[in-house]
Amino acid sequence: MCGAVPLCSRTRVLTLYKEILRLGKNWNARDTERTLKERDDILNEARQTFRENAQVTDSKRIADLILFAERRLCHAQHYGIPYERPEHVYPQTAYIDRRQRYNGKQNLLQMFTPQIKSTTKSRLNPESNRSSNIRTKRFNMAASYFARYYFSGSKIPEHIIVDVVKSFLIDVQFYIDFVLSVLCNELLSTFPPRRTYRRNLLKVLIDKIEGFGMEVADEIFSLYATCMSESVENCFRLFLSDDLSQVLVVVRESTQQLCYGTTGLSLWQASCDLSNFLCRFLDLADTNILELGAGCGLTSIAVAKCFHNCVTTVSDYDPRVLSQLSFNVQTNSKDNSSIKVLNIDWTSFSMSQLSEIPDIVVAADVVYDCSVLAALCTVIGQCLSLKKKSRAYIASTVRNPLTLETFKQELNAHCLRINDEVMYQYDTFIFTDGSIQKCASLFPYSSTLESPTFIYEIFNNRREMSCSSSSSTQVSRKEAEAAFAMCNEERPHLLKLSDLKLVMRALGFDPRNAQIDQMTMRFREMQRTKVGGHQGSHHSVIVTDHMDVDEFLEILKEDGIEKDETTDEMRSAFKLFDKEGKGWITAENLRQVAIELGEELSEEDLEEMIQEASKDAEGRVAEADFFAIMKRTCLY
Repeated sequence: MCGAVPLCSRTRVLTLYKEILRLGKNWNARDTERTLKERDDILNEARQTFRENAQVTDSKRIADLILFAERRLCHAQHYGIPYERPEHVYPQTAYIDRRQRYNGKQNLLQMFTPQIKSTTKSRLNPESNRSSNIRTKRFNMAASYFARYYFSGSKIPEHIIVDVVKSFLIDVQFYIDFVLSVLCNELLSTFPPRRTYRRNLLKVLIDKIEGFGMEVADEIFSLYATCMSESVENCFRLFLSDDLSQVLVVVRESTQQLCYGTTGLSLWQASCDLSNFLCRFLDLADTNILELGAGCGLTSIAVAKCFHNCVTTVSDYDPRVLSQLSFNVQTNSKDNSSIKVLNIDWTSFSMSQLSEIPDIVVAADVVYDCSVLAALCTVIGQCLSLKKKSRAYIASTVRNPLTLETFKQELNAHCLRINDEVMYQYDTFIFTDGSIQKCASLFPYSSTLESPTFIYEIFNNRREMSCSSSSSTQVSRKEAEAAFAMCNEERPHLLKLSDLKLVMRALGFDPRNAQIDQMTMRFREMQRTKVGGHQGSHHSVIVTDHMDVDEFLEILKEDGIEKDETTDEMRSAFKLFDKEGKGWITAENLRQVAIELGEELSEEDLEEMIQEASKDAEGRVAEADFFAIMKRTCLY
């Protein structure tokens, strides 16, 4: 591959070649006796392929070869198979010991459990879950794969169907159990999948059974007949536990992806991938979780079902979506107290809407419309501003790379930082350093678009920023204009001097009256300077009580007033308990604030804090006293 081949292509070819050689030299076969043989096969194939294509110069051909090599490399690491991957490989064929020896990414994986949880059954509450009634005693891997994908309404590869039918030939009892407990399962009568999906699948299954000379069970024909009627507006997806014994989540969705002007009535790929990520890797027990743009609510419901004492709030804006959210929450839990449904409009969000300060914010497939990304990032920023260890996990399926890039820019503009990102595709998590973790999904989803899902772990940068005046006084023009418009919608470019303190607080400062007076005096001096500078000219300068954005930014820069990032956070915490705006909270509320902020304070420390708070005769704590006690006890 020499001559007119671009340098970037040559570099990528050589890099891939080295990676494959490294893989071959360190290969460990599943059958230890075959290790040396498979190592030689990998190395010989790589060298032969490289020699055969050494003279290729066509850029399209080179691109195809690179893509083929990347797939082969991924499949070898993914499935543990050294040869060209067949059309279908069962998820379980990967080497199990690979994930136990995995010592990859240290940022996200430091918070993960020691290894991937091999089962969710031990973490489920049996009283809150339905039994699947699937008879798995005679199941092989193909049957398990078929059942999981069938219940979730996902496409089943033809090879799997053939393997299952072959098992029918070998074991008649398995045939009977499979038809009755999987294909005709009573749960699928209560929660019917999409009729077109079921009809198409059963047609293929009948053709395969007849093709092998077997008699098709009457139950299959009867079930096929019921699927011939017109499609209904809604359908269901059922997601099963690792051993298929229990139903993790039941989701009702619209049979159309775009319905009533919203996409929130249907389930999407990123929601399934995020659910798999959270339930497989993280320990979210005893946490408060907020989901934004929840849609069908799969992610929040899955987390609430898999982790004990997990208080979850699911939110959306469209009335129909909220109605479906409520239905899915009620369907999945007898006791719905741990899952709350909330109407949240990102453009007018306030922390006072939440009853709990979130530890974790999650959202899936919400990054698709650039016009709402600023509002989304504002909400995320507010939610992550109160607890020190709070973070967000945002999942997005790649459709338009430019939209994702705009999202990252908005994160930076709102002082939010992507701490890490993970790509999920083909049952594989790939980290930014190239580390790979194979993990078949508990929440399978088939799509006509083969595109990876990226999961971003996000932190609030403001908690980590220094409070020096050099960094804290930087206010962008965009921020200043937004604050001006808040005070004067009719003339958003001008600010009354009487509103100066209000704007300063809106921008995150905590100015004293003396500082506001100083800024006012500086503004007057600027006006007098302008008047003096224009003496003798034809221009006239009118002294007013309004300053524009340029004057405000100049004064702010020269005065060097230190920005107090904690004031807004304390005010948000105070409003969580002072929802009516009375201006005071109780001493007991103060105790709750300390606990909600995640501070490890002893009972003695809490009592001392409450005693130090200035209270009136009725035990009420004013906002100013609340700020003082928070700063004095270093809670902020």
